[in-house]
Amino acid sequence: MLNISCNLNILLVRLLQVIKMKTTLTKRGQTSIPAEIIKHYKLKKGSKLYWLDTGRGIRVIPIPENVLEDAKGIARGEKLLEKLLESRRKDRINDK
Repeated sequence: MLNISCNLNILLVRLLQVIKMKTTLTKRGQTSIPAEIIKHYKLKKGSKLYWLDTGRGIRVIPIPENVLEDAKGIARGEKLLEKLLESRRKDRINDK
């Protein structure tokens, strides 16, 4: 019984978190973005959003103003230079 009660409490907390982010669609098809989302993703007037229909729901993805700047460091630790040099070395061997 205690386990069911704990699981129910966890479910209720998660539901409250989701409900907290609920907005309403106007008759003109507009909605508001919750303030927490605006702050977290640093959105401002004119920010672009990508709407993705997954077939099971809708996802809204903020598009960075400077995509290249935001992508800096995304592959850090992947040793891309070493992989590129190794690939070129193999290509030179195969070309002979």
